[in-house]
Amino acid sequence: MDLMSNESVRPPWLLPGHCPRIIRCIATTNGRNLVVVQDRIPDRGEGLQVRDLVSGEDLEFEGQETVGRIQEIVCTDHDGCTVVAVLCWDGAVHAWDAQTGRTVGRRIELPADGETHFRTIAAGTLANGHLAVAVANAEAPVRLWDLESGEPSEHTIPGDPIRTMLVVWGPSGLFTAGDSGTLQRWDASTGEAMWSPFSTGQGPFLSALLCARVAGTDVVISGGNRGTVCLWDACTGERLGVPLAVHDSSVRSLAWAELPDGRAVLVTGGNENTARSWELHALDGRTRQATRVPAVTSVIQVAGRTVSGHTDGVLRVWDAGEAVAELAGSFRVLAQYSDLAIAAGSRGDGMESTLRLWSLAGGQEVGAPRELPTTGTVACITELDGAAVAVVGGENNAVEAAWLPTGERLWRTRTRERTKWENCGRFRRLQEITAITTATLPDGRTVVVSGSMDGTIRIRDLRTGRRLGTSMNVRAVEQPSPAAVSALVSTRLPDGRIVAIACSEDTTRATVAAWDLVTCRPVATTAVATGWVHRVVCITLPDGTPLP
Repeated sequence: MDLMSNESVRPPWLLPGHCPRIIRCIATTNGRNLVVVQDRIPDRGEGLQVRDLVSGEDLEFEGQETVGRIQEIVCTDHDGCTVVAVLCWDGAVHAWDAQTGRTVGRRIELPADGETHFRTIAAGTLANGHLAVAVANAEAPVRLWDLESGEPSEHTIPGDPIRTMLVVWGPSGLFTAGDSGTLQRWDASTGEAMWSPFSTGQGPFLSALLCARVAGTDVVISGGNRGTVCLWDACTGERLGVPLAVHDSSVRSLAWAELPDGRAVLVTGGNENTARSWELHALDGRTRQATRVPAVTSVIQVAGRTVSGHTDGVLRVWDAGEAVAELAGSFRVLAQYSDLAIAAGSRGDGMESTLRLWSLAGGQEVGAPRELPTTGTVACITELDGAAVAVVGGENNAVEAAWLPTGERLWRTRTRERTKWENCGRFRRLQEITAITTATLPDGRTVVVSGSMDGTIRIRDLRTGRRLGTSMNVRAVEQPSPAAVSALVSTRLPDGRIVAIACSEDTTRATVAAWDLVTCRPVATTAVATGWVHRVVCITLPDGTPLP
């Protein structure tokens, strides 16, 4: 993508039939731009390729033909030259001078400690002037290897308290992050901590990390599994500006560049298969938008107006692009009915704990906040006997129905059914309603259709809360993950059948599937995976054909 024009460009080095799996663009100190890729070349298998980014000319790194499957490519500046380091799946680490293509230092053979699937590296310079690589291997401590001697350092770095998944090396030190959600800075030469570990507030774990120099300041940029990006002063650890909501799910990758017009641009890649570019000054809190509007958590349309939830726990009501009301104490807007909006409240730490009902016409809360048994709640609203009913789902596979606007409980139930996928490895703790909708069956009964974290879809009678039919599961037998149901919508087919269109995560073979709510059997599925689907709506064409 051309970041100046926002147009797609086919690079000359992307040859027909080639499938690049790992890409690293490198600007050398002599002004040349290279792209280092692992290509899957027909009749030749996978291998390391180096090309000029502009002309597409093939270049050579010394001994590159001996490099096997690549796990990661990193680069660093060392003694006035740009060094490229490559980590292979067999544990070998190679390094080259990007300008001359000559080998730098010694080849390193990493020991097979821990799960090699989670191994990652960073490259930098030690206090003695030697080039080194830092190797993180999930549960194992971070180890440093001197590339000039080929020997490991005497000290190790503890890394993340739970599991180190990210390691980057910048001018201000070595940074680690992982499953604890904390960011830490280390002196790579001594192994001493240069910060006290602190939580970034970006979710249970951090999913991307980057060191950069912006406006003369060394910064570290963190991406979280909730789709936010934060900018930190690499020396002091002070957060610069407010978090920016960049994706609907995990931030999987980060890159930055300086454009010819002087702008600093951050490029983010999300788990929903999108890449977006941002001007970095929008993260430092100086812009009007960043100051006035904190990161968005959710958006819905209510009575011709837009209602948005934000990380500061304030619900904002918009009309023609202007905020006409601010309703404090609501972290995320869930559903709407007429001029009523249901929102999840906040304890002040970003975690939802109460259910709030707002009248948008008067800008007032209806009734008192109700404590929820869960976080990560989903909700929908429908009618029963001419009155509005809110249906809320959350942790422990709990579903609750309540009359609106009084909040009087109609019923509450929790599924205790155990599926054969429930205790599948590390996912056995995940029990949560992740999507919910309602439908009207051919016999006139209104039902609640809920999807769970374990990939199971269940049907309940809206009036009684009792289970109907059998459980439906979107997860294939060979599925490596729970295949959570991420979105649901119901519709009527031209032949009269009532179906639920269920969407799930990108590891599911059929990411979108339609289920008959009477027979509880699949009607249709996508032929190929579509990527992780987070929202689904259904429209009906003039000829009566429903389109999800």
